[in-house]
Amino acid sequence: MYISNSFCHENFCSCLPGYQASANQTECIVLSLGDNCTSNNWCIAAIPNSACVDGACSCQTGFIHNLSSCLPRKIGDSGCFNERDCRAVPDATCSESGHCQCAPGYKSHLENSECIPRLINDEGCLMNSDCAVLHSNCSNGTCQCQTGYRPDNDFLICNVLQIGDVCNTDTECTVHTQYSECTNDLCTCVPGFSRDGNSCRKTKIEQLKCLTHIDCLQLVQHSECRRDFCRCQYGFYKVSNNTECSRMSIGHTACLDDAFCQSAIPNTVCMDGVCECTKNYNANTINSDCIPMAVTDFACTRNRQCTDVASYTVCNQGKCSCRPGFTMDGMICQGTVIGQSCLADEQCLAADPDSACVTGICQRQDDGCHSEGTTPGSFIACRCCMGAWMINNMHGLWIVPRKDCSCTTRMTCSSD
Repeated sequence: MYISNSFCHENFCSCLPGYQASANQTECIVLSLGDNCTSNNWCIAAIPNSACVDGACSCQTGFIHNLSSCLPRKIGDSGCFNERDCRAVPDATCSESGHCQCAPGYKSHLENSECIPRLINDEGCLMNSDCAVLHSNCSNGTCQCQTGYRPDNDFLICNVLQIGDVCNTDTECTVHTQYSECTNDLCTCVPGFSRDGNSCRKTKIEQLKCLTHIDCLQLVQHSECRRDFCRCQYGFYKVSNNTECSRMSIGHTACLDDAFCQSAIPNTVCMDGVCECTKNYNANTINSDCIPMAVTDFACTRNRQCTDVASYTVCNQGKCSCRPGFTMDGMICQGTVIGQSCLADEQCLAADPDSACVTGICQRQDDGCHSEGTTPGSFIACRCCMGAWMINNMHGLWIVPRKDCSCTTRMTCSSD
């Protein structure tokens, strides 16, 4: 008698692996889940993805009993006891309720047959652990990069936000870069700091190139663009390792040489270790600039002390001042110009050496005087002698003599 699916083993007919003898021992029938077994091979031969567990055919770990088959477990299947029961789906785990689910950071895919990472902008998250990408969080049901990070082009990685990257708030920039802020939707260094890789470091005067004053003022207060580099404005000098500009104070700011003082304030010198104004200059009321001295800035006890300072000066009440009829212009006593009233020749001469005070008005000196019978000699300005008067006709000024003609100082009369 022939029995299908059997073979002769030690002079006895035995069923092939995957089969078992029927109750009446007349045929070999296919093993089913739950049937007795002695080895895994007996179960696998009849039921793929099965194993002999405790003497009975059962589905292997990660597979689920489905009628007479063992099918891979899917996300959502019940009946699991541990993660091994769900291992047919990589990155799946067994929930407390006995259901297979994707591990934190993953989501089901392809009809729940696999778990794939939940990437940036993927929806369906409930908590931060539902997002697989490092440095991502669940925000309003969607995975987003944490504050201070931005996604790459493929939304697979959250990169640190750097200087120059797009931003919405200052916090996004400052999380990883101190002294930064969000300006015009871009992370930038705050004023006084400049970019060094992805760091913001104190800007050093005279090391930063510029095109305009604004380029410098945005980085260092009281700086300006001079000769293509940011430098301290006049009246300020470098401090704090050349990262700040501090106002110079005449008579108080320490120095080593004249150049240091003059780089901040013109007309200064280094004297006794501090910056002072040069000769004929005084500090202004706040000691921030040197301004030209005036005649009245000099104290005196006698006229000679004033004339040594400036011409046409006198000592008046302990201070030098311009002589009457002269106007002070800093360190100069200005004379009276042509056409203005005067009291003496010197007022006119101080303004114009070819002028004189004639009848109370500064007038330009005539080229010469001619007379009938009397000719004035060498003098600075033509003036009539005592007993003579001047007449004006088409030929110029003429001196009309009187018999008692006599001349004043610096004038002579001579006969033709």
